[in-house]
Amino acid sequence: MNKLPVLLFTFLIILFSNQCLTVAKNYDKAIGIRGGLLSGISYKQFISSDNALEFYVTGNKHTLYLAGEYEFYNNTKYSSLDWYYGGGIYSSFYEHDSSEKSEINGGMVIGVNGILGIEYNFKKIPLNISLDWNPSVNLVGGVGFLADRGAISIRYYW
Repeated sequence: MNKLPVLLFTFLIILFSNQCLTVAKNYDKAIGIRGGLLSGISYKQFISSDNALEFYVTGNKHTLYLAGEYEFYNNTKYSSLDWYYGGGIYSSFYEHDSSEKSEINGGMVIGVNGILGIEYNFKKIPLNISLDWNPSVNLVGGVGFLADRGAISIRYYW
């Protein structure tokens, strides 16, 4: 597994922790980019002070991935940093070359996923950064467990 996202996230927290006053969960909605094996757009909406819904659309040249998750937020001893966990459902639409003749075959996968992450919120600028891990279980169309999913997200909040 590539350790670059973890190192980048740690570096950004150290860099900005002394320059910006922060407060956790100081927003209701956020939208931004999500980067990982599949990159795309993330939208988060708090439905209470400690619970949020997150939706994202990600993909690459051959895959479109749609997910929705329910997340439970928890405080840390640092007011700027929260950790969260939860789960949800996803659907993935894909195509791939099935032979040397470049016949394109595709399919759809439906499954459930978990999420475990940390989130850092800036106060002086409406920006947050999160790092998460998304283990997934395909239930329909390619049954199996995937432990290699995760992402770093940078979002504008309001």
